[in-house]
Amino acid sequence: MKYDHQIERLVIGTAITTEKGLIDLLDTIQDHRTFTHPECNDAYKCLKELYYTSEGVSIISISRLAQIKFQTNKLQFASFLIDCTSIVVSDQVQKQNCLILLQYYIRRRLGESGQKLISMSEDEGRDTLELLATAITEVHQIDNNIDVHKSVQWAEVVEQMVTHFEIQNSGETPEGITTGIIDLDKKIGGFTPGQLITVAGRPGMGKSAFAQSILIHAAQRFGRVLMFSREMSAIEIAKRITANQLENLNMADIFGNMDKAKIEYLKQNLDQLKNLLIEVDGKSSNLTEVIYKIRKEHSQHALKVVIIDYLQLLSGFADKRYRGQTEILNDLTRELKALASKLELPIIVLSQLNREVENRPNKEPQLSDLKMSGSIEEDSNMVILLYRPEYYNLDTFPDGDPSYGKVDIIVAKNRNGKTGKVRAEFIGEKVKFQNLQTMPYIPQNQMPWD
Repeated sequence: MKYDHQIERLVIGTAITTEKGLIDLLDTIQDHRTFTHPECNDAYKCLKELYYTSEGVSIISISRLAQIKFQTNKLQFASFLIDCTSIVVSDQVQKQNCLILLQYYIRRRLGESGQKLISMSEDEGRDTLELLATAITEVHQIDNNIDVHKSVQWAEVVEQMVTHFEIQNSGETPEGITTGIIDLDKKIGGFTPGQLITVAGRPGMGKSAFAQSILIHAAQRFGRVLMFSREMSAIEIAKRITANQLENLNMADIFGNMDKAKIEYLKQNLDQLKNLLIEVDGKSSNLTEVIYKIRKEHSQHALKVVIIDYLQLLSGFADKRYRGQTEILNDLTRELKALASKLELPIIVLSQLNREVENRPNKEPQLSDLKMSGSIEEDSNMVILLYRPEYYNLDTFPDGDPSYGKVDIIVAKNRNGKTGKVRAEFIGEKVKFQNLQTMPYIPQNQMPWD
């Protein structure tokens, strides 16, 4: 096992003594396991917490925090830190030492992963594709912990900002992956690379239909889209997309008995469907397989967006034991957020809301309804809630507007932009969300797909 305790002590000592040494350490090393010396490991964790909470970094503050967090002996730990600071290296040497420790860490992690994979490969009962997915995920987890921060030129950032404002104010197409719903795109500016977007709602609100509307629009306008669906098969999704895209077919036709004339009409328009750049995965059931699939497809086809329907139907890492659903959800959102950032790709996840919604008179969802769902809200760059009063036999929205055929798309969280509501059309028989238009009233119980 490759390590060097002397270098570890030099790095910690220099980080305590000089601010540049501390910044070099935190910029280069992301995982506390890089330090194999127990006291250096504890010191690193304390340094990181003190720095990011804007508290002063000193031997006294580190020793106090270590005593609270790790039950260390305060005086003995302080004595160890004083010994570390007896030699302070230059900025250049500090950076080199941090990189040396990082290389040792990578080699150790690769060795551990290799031993784990050898052991798994000797199990004749284990699925080969699962083994391959685990191998990819092991590398992904190491890769996530060695992302050395890279700065961008300030002048370039300012130019990008000006361009963003010009596009925003010109009425032109937003910069991100748009949804096709104009008012929503104006509000959020589209989905941008690196974002984790959560679309949430109670059953019957149209989460899957909303996701499929985005899927089709993105595939037509931007490029290849990957959709994971544990709720519907690829054939079911194809049927719903057919109803969405072909004017003379709807859900009642597609899921009913298609007569010869309609089958012929479908055949004549088959190219319109076949040319959509859509990949559907209905088999990946855990985080290991999902990460493997996204990385593989993105490397081969440069994906534009990924959609997961829906989060609560996925399990965590294949080789990890979990104590409950909340722990699984924490892993799912944290790793998907890291993957979106790493691949510079928007990832959209669908999620259920808790039953608190049903206790409100108007059944309107709130961001707090994601509580008790792990770290979904915390990890998401954007949270969109869907609300259809019509589903609850409510004739109007809270503002008095008739509810038939309409949906509120509630941008409840937007880390980089506006929040608020956008009202749109929901055409159930076409599985379609679209811009709001004037529509004739047809009672829900007379709709053709019921």
